[in-house]
Amino acid sequence: MSVIRAGFGRALLSGGGYLHALRLLEGRHWRAIGSSCRHFSVGPYPWDVIERRCRRLESFRKRLIRPPCQSFVVDGKVYSLPVRAQDPSGDSEHAQNSVLDYFAGFFDGDGCVSSSRSFGNRSLQMYQAENNVAVLVRFMKQFGGGIYKGSSVKGSHQCCFRWELSGERARGAASLLRRASVVKREQLDLLVSEAPTCPLHRGRLASTLRSLKREAPGPCHDVSWGYVAGFFDAEGCIQIKPYTQVHLKVSQKYEEPLICIKRLIERTFPGVDASLVQNRSGHYQLCVSRTASSFAVLEQLLNSGLAGKKQQAILAMSLNRSNFARIRDSLSELKGNQSRWKLLDAAGCERAMHIHNARTRLNSRAGQDRPDSDFASLQGELYTLNSEHKLRNAERRLAMLRWDIRSLLRQGARLSAG
Repeated sequence: MSVIRAGFGRALLSGGGYLHALRLLEGRHWRAIGSSCRHFSVGPYPWDVIERRCRRLESFRKRLIRPPCQSFVVDGKVYSLPVRAQDPSGDSEHAQNSVLDYFAGFFDGDGCVSSSRSFGNRSLQMYQAENNVAVLVRFMKQFGGGIYKGSSVKGSHQCCFRWELSGERARGAASLLRRASVVKREQLDLLVSEAPTCPLHRGRLASTLRSLKREAPGPCHDVSWGYVAGFFDAEGCIQIKPYTQVHLKVSQKYEEPLICIKRLIERTFPGVDASLVQNRSGHYQLCVSRTASSFAVLEQLLNSGLAGKKQQAILAMSLNRSNFARIRDSLSELKGNQSRWKLLDAAGCERAMHIHNARTRLNSRAGQDRPDSDFASLQGELYTLNSEHKLRNAERRLAMLRWDIRSLLRQGARLSAG
């Protein structure tokens, strides 16, 4: 396996990997102005050439493995990995219901009930990226357990950490989480139950647990806003649309928890329209699309203990036409890398708005019995705008890929053999 030492430009790669990296990253017209990838210029290349370079860079980036994380910082305190299993720092049994509801909602979104094939070793687990590791510390302080390294990280993915709680402590935590759980209640019930002494029965319970992970949960029940705050921290998304539109989305494989949340929103805010749809991948999505409704829901979530997305919610609620670009950029920096490549910059938003206006004008002319002479020119204008938008987005994507790879190399990433 080839290894890259920290410090791009001086890194050593066996097998000519360093020269390959230089060939991929260098471009005749490439130059950096400032420290942000949005200021990069990639030169006057056609779209197909840029796309081909993007594919090559993406392939190279996927082979870069980041150095393993040795520690993390939460609230100014440094935690060295692994954080060994420890007892909870508080009394979980007498914790406030709203706090336990938050943990149940978050665990429903991102948690995992695990067991060995013999059902002897049962545990609660949860994986989080480095930008949200604080929630694992909260779970550790509330219920006990330890925090450990996740799997190796390739490409632009963030470092991953795992919280794990096993034994009697896991059964105690499961008995508390199951009270408000919707998605994983039956799995938690199984973990709480006494394990039979017969190996055959234990194997059947392990098989039942695996089956429950593939089945939709039972009928939903009323949930609290504390539960919704936890679930939104795990599965929710705050989106900023041009120019003062704030959308809220929550996605899940099963619709039952989203039905519960939808009922609570409509009961608390009778004028809010929350739509539940199924996307192309088969997952369900609960959407709040009106800005005023989104602000009302975000304020309620903040009052109910929203933690992981608290800063994002505060930023979104300060949005207006004058600070749109700044708020949108700040919000994107707080998120992970999942939707980073789809996010338009300020210039992209301007182009998208021009395309929308041109398409609206074209559709209004197309509805006439006899389209006027401007119809053909509008079609040409729309085609030009779309082509320009496609090209500029590809250029920005190429610049971001170059920036990511250079950043990974400076951090000491190593190049895998595959």
